[in-house]
Parts: sequence; structure tokens; C-alpha cells
Amino acid sequence: MIVMEHVVGIDPGLDGVGYAWLTRRGADIEVYRVFSIRTKPADPMAKRLFSLMENTRVELQGIRDELDGLAGRHPMTVVLEVPDFAGQYAERGQRGGRNLSARSMASFWQALGVIRAMAHDAEWTLVERAPGRAKKEERQQLLHRWTQHGKNPDERDAIVVAAAHLLEGATVADVARFLARP
Repeated sequence: MIVMEHVVGIDPGLDGVGYAWLTRRGADIEVYRVFSIRTKPADPMAKRLFSLMENTRVELQGIRDELDGLAGRHPMTVVLEVPDFAGQYAERGQRGGRNLSARSMASFWQALGVIRAMAHDAEWTLVERAPGRAKKEERQQLLHRWTQHGKNPDERDAIVVAAAHLLEGATVADVARFLARP
């Protein structure tokens, strides 16, 4: 019997968080549901974090309810993309890219803490992974078949995060078959 694996990939941030629920049964991977939560930059930080917390709780509970409606036991893994800001800062500084201020990094980590707490509250396995060396645009292009389900960069990044987790440990032949599908 092939077990269905469920993964929610999350691309965290304070302005917007992308969520992608992907499923895998054997070598078949499908995008099940994709959504994002936005906060208003003009709102005070506390209100934005509270909004993120409440909306994340509602969405994760909705996923739990859907999973409970499926026949059989379906474990869920939540995969958070946690970037290496120090490495990104050094790379961007050398290339003359966008400056990552201490304030933007602090805001990101606060939002990430809220999302971590909500995943813990849902009692799902939590995995944190670095985005890898490929640039976001390259990863999205490689997985175009799936990222076209996302309406914005946050959703597309969440799809990539979930797909990367599902493909971890796969053989080169498995990855080639996965990417070759129409």
C-alpha cells in the first residue's frame, strides 16, 4: 500500500505569507491547495502579527479538517523556508543589491515565530529548510508546472518549498521523471 504524504510549504514574511499544500503518492506529486495571507504595511506591528496568527490558525485548521475528511491516516509536515540573512546580506552587498535592514530582518523573524507557533499548535511535524543556492526565479522556472498554480511570488515560493521537501532523498531518475511530466 502506498501512503499519501502531505506537505504544507510556507514562504514566510510579514507583508505576505505563501502556503502550498502538496501531496505525494509514490512518484506522483500534485498541488492540492495554494493560498496566501497578506497584512497591511500601514498597520501597527502588533496588529499585523495578530492578523497573521489568526489567519494562519484558521487556514491550518481548514487543512486539518480536510485531512480528517480523507479516508485513512494522513500525517502532515509543515516545511518553513528560513533564509540565511547573513549570507544573503553578504551576497547582495557584493552585487549591490537590496539592503536588508535590521528592522526588516527583525520583522521577518517575528512573523516566522508566529508561523512556527501556529504549526506547533496544529501538532504537525515542523521542518525548517534553507532556500538553497538557486535563486527564487530559477527554482520557480524549474518547477513551472506547479508554480503556475500560485497567484503571487509568495504562493509560488511556497510551492517550491513543499516540492523540494517531497523530492528530498529522491533518486536522480525520480527527479527527472517528476520534472518531465507535462
